[in-house]
Amino acid sequence: VCSSDLLPDTVPADNFISSLTFNNGLLYASGRGTNDGDTMFLVDPCDCTATVVGSYGFTMVAGITSNGAQDMFGISGGDDVIFSINPASALGTLLSALGSDWGTVGLTWSGDTRDSLWGISGSTDELVEFSAQDGSQLSAITMDFDFSSVGVEYHPGVDTIYACSGSGELLTVNPSTGKV
Repeated sequence: VCSSDLLPDTVPADNFISSLTFNNGLLYASGRGTNDGDTMFLVDPCDCTATVVGSYGFTMVAGITSNGAQDMFGISGGDDVIFSINPASALGTLLSALGSDWGTVGLTWSGDTRDSLWGISGSTDELVEFSAQDGSQLSAITMDFDFSSVGVEYHPGVDTIYACSGSGELLTVNPSTGKV
């Protein structure tokens, strides 16, 4: 949609955007950062500009999401943690350690009816449900698909979890059976 001029000059040229989420009507993006952790950007899609909000303090943050209360969350494949995000500063606050090496990761909010988070681990091909309050694991199921990379989003209007991987296909995930 936008040219490569989207990111500010202060951002390394080899940066890439790994996740997007809307929060309070604003579009946020997660990108590869420095030793301080990955960086969150505020994106204006109308004029194709992005402003650095700050660093999470965690690395390989490939999944960010927001819930209906405008709370923000992230998942780190580098630090293997789930955390809350301050939208004004991007600073992450640890909610819970994931307990294993998740490799590639994705995260989405489950909607008002469940008010939890769904995460996908590319290392174990598991779909995990987390508490949005404290990041604790509520459930996990192994899926019948090998995720090399992970993208995940819940669509509340059709009560469906969508996912993608390196295969270039759009997938649906059944959270009860693990069938992809």
